[in-house]
Amino acid sequence: MDKIYIIEDNFSEKEYKPNFTLPDSSNQLIKTENNSISTTAGVISGVLSAASLVSLPTALILNAAIASPSIYKALTNKKSDDTRLNETEVKEIEKFLDKNGLTVKECRARGFKFPPGHPIVGHAYRLHPLANYANTKKSDTYMPENDYDNILLEEREAELLKILINLGATKIEIIEKDENDNSSLIGASVTADAGISAANISGFSKSSANNNNTNTRTYGLVGKRWFESDSLIRGDYAWLSYEPQWDTLITAREIGGCTSATVEIKQLSKYSIDRELSADIKARIYEIKGEVKHTKENKTNKIYIINVDFAAPLQKA
Repeated sequence: MDKIYIIEDNFSEKEYKPNFTLPDSSNQLIKTENNSISTTAGVISGVLSAASLVSLPTALILNAAIASPSIYKALTNKKSDDTRLNETEVKEIEKFLDKNGLTVKECRARGFKFPPGHPIVGHAYRLHPLANYANTKKSDTYMPENDYDNILLEEREAELLKILINLGATKIEIIEKDENDNSSLIGASVTADAGISAANISGFSKSSANNNNTNTRTYGLVGKRWFESDSLIRGDYAWLSYEPQWDTLITAREIGGCTSATVEIKQLSKYSIDRELSADIKARIYEIKGEVKHTKENKTNKIYIINVDFAAPLQKA
């Protein structure tokens, strides 16, 4: 499974009480008690067919929309005052939960690994991008979708520092640069018979201002002894095979006796999820739910510029 959504332990249909707002026969809204979602097919069908988008968890709708073109299309075309789930939407959410919904107990039984404090009910998780690669020790490792890019950035930075230290670095300077896109999202007026186009899924006007902030960290090292004939054991590192820039630096050190270099690591990389798509869908969900009229999104793309100095390689006697 590439992605999972954590649900409560399964309940029988008789015991199950979903935390959704359901209309009764007189069209009055009633609230049920339990904060659970069951994957029992009959229960899901009965609950979702009577529920509205307003009553469903935002994280559930968001992840179902990302996974399902049908849900995504439905959200783009749904009017702001239309919060009801139609038959297609119910089936697609059922399909998403059936495929991706697991309880904490089920995750543990399958041997899935999570960061400390996880998994949490109602949260979505993505499989580590190196999980299916040999010798990376990342098999069955899942990360919170909301922190996906940050965790991968920290992992890659930590591994690169280990590589530089083992290559004999005497000074490492890390310049953290934040590229901030402070986007002001203002709710747009939508008439009852107006659709929302895919190009403007959120129905929001947007103005942006970029602010660049920097922070510097420096490590001064005695430096590991490095001889002209030395080489790094590449198999000791999980990310190295997928970072060509790092491999070039190692080769420069091993063969050319490199004494200084600069390497860049970006938070948003080929491993990143589509944050723009997720933000657009979330904004559209908030609009339909009437939860957000004006909000600011602070989208930060971190860039680490790493300058390193090495002592000249030693000659063996």
